[in-house]
Amino acid sequence: MFIFTRNAKSCRPELTDEAAWLIRLMLADLYQWFDWEYGTQARRYRPPDVPPLDEDPLDDPF
Repeated sequence: MFIFTRNAKSCRPELTDEAAWLIRLMLADLYQWFDWEYGTQARRYRPPDVPPLDEDPLDDPF
């Protein structure tokens, strides 16, 4: 099974039902922990204001 080599085509490795359930459980726990630790900070973030495209930038060479 060469899923991690550079020349391999993208393929999904086959998982048993138990393995898929355990991976899903671990990802759910990770998401819950991340939301608990950093959720307030992530919800508080606002991206910086971006100037509208119709304004001429200062370094416009034309």
